[in-house]
Amino acid sequence: MTGLQRKALYAMFLAGFIASAPAVVLYTAGWRVDWAGGGLVQAGLISASSVPRGADVSVDGKPREARTPAVIDDLIPGEHLLSLGRPGYLPWEKALPVESRLTTFAPDVLLYLDEAPQRPLMIAPLAVSEPARGKFAYTLESGGWRETWVNEPEAGATRMLSRMSSASSAALTLEWSADAAWLAVRTNAAVGERITLIHDGDGKSIAVSDAAPTATAGWWDPNDPDRFFVRGPRGIFAMDLPDPAPKPVSKTAVAAVGSGNDLVLVEQQKDGVSVVSHADDLPFTLGTLPDGEYEFLPAPSGAGLLRDRRTGTLWTFDPADARGNGLIELGTAVAWAWHGRSLLFSDGYDLVLYEADRRTQTVLTRVSAPIRHVAWHPSGSTVLFVRDTTVSALELDDRGGRIETALMEGTGLGLPWIDDRARTMYLYATVGGEPGLYARALQR
Repeated sequence: MTGLQRKALYAMFLAGFIASAPAVVLYTAGWRVDWAGGGLVQAGLISASSVPRGADVSVDGKPREARTPAVIDDLIPGEHLLSLGRPGYLPWEKALPVESRLTTFAPDVLLYLDEAPQRPLMIAPLAVSEPARGKFAYTLESGGWRETWVNEPEAGATRMLSRMSSASSAALTLEWSADAAWLAVRTNAAVGERITLIHDGDGKSIAVSDAAPTATAGWWDPNDPDRFFVRGPRGIFAMDLPDPAPKPVSKTAVAAVGSGNDLVLVEQQKDGVSVVSHADDLPFTLGTLPDGEYEFLPAPSGAGLLRDRRTGTLWTFDPADARGNGLIELGTAVAWAWHGRSLLFSDGYDLVLYEADRRTQTVLTRVSAPIRHVAWHPSGSTVLFVRDTTVSALELDDRGGRIETALMEGTGLGLPWIDDRARTMYLYATVGGEPGLYARALQR
């Protein structure tokens, strides 16, 4: 190569460097050509993680080499379709807004296994409790007896709790105490209701009619696991288990609930009812309500929940609010569930989230088939709702619309429960004509 040729080649490299250097600098600084809008724009980012990790990532239908957790840092500002997929799992995608020089987060996206539910417990029960502390109770007809069993699906344990004669055709209901240490077995017959309280640890049995012969109604204190209230002609009494002796609470109240060391009562008045907090023996009125048939429901510390069984109306309150305006009407509810201080409830068609700290309500979705049950995923980022034939999961993140995922189909679907590791969903159902306790694997 002659000297002249070397000079020409050097000049060409120098010119190419001078021409390309600004483009390299701009690209490195995050600038991109916006072919649709024209001109240069600084890129935005998407940071995505998933549960489980290692999901394949696509943006706008184009696969990326990264797997979750991943950062995509070359996106033109605007809306982009993020897709995550993993073999054996249902696909997930959501439209997310991306802004220049900012990061859009898609944290801990829940991916669900694409598997059919299994039936580890094959039964056709007369009655089934709602799940509590990872266990179910159910009653079977067996050889002239009605046997009540307890099943803990995560532990793979099943044990008999009680046996009684099946001569009666009375309907049964099963209700756990707040900590699931006691089970109330209600027998509803033409002659009235009989309630038996059974301890799950030692099998100790208490007949409420023996302890309180004049009682006409009874219910668990949703905030005190060892307290069972009874109501009769002489007012409300409390049974502090395991002591069955009823202790007087109020002669005029029609409902009661514990609040720390205090009590909140619904007291009948001439023109309605008053909700009264009895704190340190200094009662104050939280508010007044129209005539109704009220019951207290479980609620987190510092909050209360009250429902009128006649109308289905829910009311929440602060048991320490002495100003007399602490009752907040939430609306009609057929199903409800707390997660921390967030209350999920439904009137049958609207799924609503109430934030107690902010006192705000948000309608998450509206459906055409009646909602029977609601529950929370342990993460708190997703809720479950049960219609006549479908159990669905709904993300709370509303960017690009809340994603609904059908998890299971069947009939007679009960209240679902997900184990603490969020690996499996359990519920009683009938699938393919076969009733029983079903386990739907969510993740491995």
